[in-house]
Amino acid sequence: MLVIRWTPPLDLCFSAAPLELRTVMAQIRAVATGKADRVAIQADSTADPRPYLRCLELFTVERGSGPTKVSVEGTAVNVAGSGGHLEVFASYFDFADDHPSGFHTHFEYFDGNAWIAADSISLVVMVR
Repeated sequence: MLVIRWTPPLDLCFSAAPLELRTVMAQIRAVATGKADRVAIQADSTADPRPYLRCLELFTVERGSGPTKVSVEGTAVNVAGSGGHLEVFASYFDFADDHPSGFHTHFEYFDGNAWIAADSISLVVMVR
């Protein structure tokens, strides 16, 4: 099951087995391509949050406009962006079965990045 660890205001990490991460990727792509308006994915909020402060329980993705923005509200991570931007976001969850535990990607804004909103929270996506 997906685990979302969070230390406010900016440290966010998603972790799961490669197959589970690819399942999340497919759900994000369903929104990106218009097959779904919104998806909500439950996460394991009872997992050990260390080295973060706590675990969050929900991940939502919805189609919007413009660059992808990651935000946290309460116990949920919310992501919104245009279809093309969400397709790019989905690629951060594409891990092969042989990727070792700890292998990860960083989804984070930098000057000139047209795919990620400047006010988006940075996100690490990691194989567990």
